[in-house]
Amino acid sequence: KGHTSFITCFDFSVDGQFLQSTSNAGELMFWNCVEGGQVLSTTAVRDVRWATFNCVLGWPVQGIWPTGAASSFVNCVTRTSDCKYMVSGDDLSKVKLFKYPSPKANSRFKAYKGHSDEVLNVRFSNDDAYLFSVGGADKAILQFELVRHKTASLHGK
Repeated sequence: KGHTSFITCFDFSVDGQFLQSTSNAGELMFWNCVEGGQVLSTTAVRDVRWATFNCVLGWPVQGIWPTGAASSFVNCVTRTSDCKYMVSGDDLSKVKLFKYPSPKANSRFKAYKGHSDEVLNVRFSNDDAYLFSVGGADKAILQFELVRHKTASLHGK
């Protein structure tokens, strides 16, 4: 079967056995890469460790969604490789830093400005020292430094 709309993001499991994908229709689906089929039971993948987390839907990211937000409000998410922090980009030009995971509604975050329009993508550098965000209409790429103390914050570069 599969998604009813175009795929917006995907992640592989650490062992490469599973893939999770989200679509523009607000669907989260899981796939068995070894057997080549869709995984219909979410309990079958509940303990899977994901190598990355770029999907905007799922248990670890439930709390990044504002109450009543449209299914396309959060455009992107990325997680640090140590699984401590994640960042989202949204339609209101905000880059938001959260603890990972953030499954509770209205999870706490720090918001950062810089884009004049929607944020279409965010990614950490390989060493997690920097975050890069890509704007839509502003056609800008912004660089932030991830500063870790007792809590984390982003500093524009």
